[in-house]
Amino acid sequence: MAETKFILELANSAAQRMNIVPELFTIGHSTHSWEKFLELLRQHRIDAVADVRSSPYSQYNPHFNREPLQLALRQQGISYVFLGEELGARRSEPECYVNGRVDYSIIARTPSFIRGLDRLVQGATKIEVSFSDQTSHSATIVGSDPSTDIAVLKVDVPARALTPLPLGNSDQAQVG
Repeated sequence: MAETKFILELANSAAQRMNIVPELFTIGHSTHSWEKFLELLRQHRIDAVADVRSSPYSQYNPHFNREPLQLALRQQGISYVFLGEELGARRSEPECYVNGRVDYSIIARTPSFIRGLDRLVQGATKIEVSFSDQTSHSATIVGSDPSTDIAVLKVDVPARALTPLPLGNSDQAQVG
């Protein structure tokens, strides 16, 4: 558990230093119509939905039941992944309950919840990198090594907007 927390902290610190901000939005279906829900997704350019409901079914809004929702999203070009087992509040692990009530601080420490969060973060494909000239550009992670705190990004920026850096001489490099 401590190793996982350390790796997540490493990834977070690297992301902060590089000004990498994956966009994760939360949305509840509430009593919205399908059209209103889709409008909200499109308004924020959402291209994937992670369903974290333990029981992804609605008696009053059946268009938000797992299977119809997944199909309708796919027809709109929006990916759907069910993460209710990993991130949902109704847990199968008895240790997540205290006096018959779920304890979210216990859930947050379970291996399945941590794996679910990692899957969620890895699925956040929209990354924006901010440069010192105050411009921002989309990027994707093409590789990473949490053990060395390194991520390799492909930044989507026109070549004409880049300023080449002069190559240095490693013989003159100094620590610090």
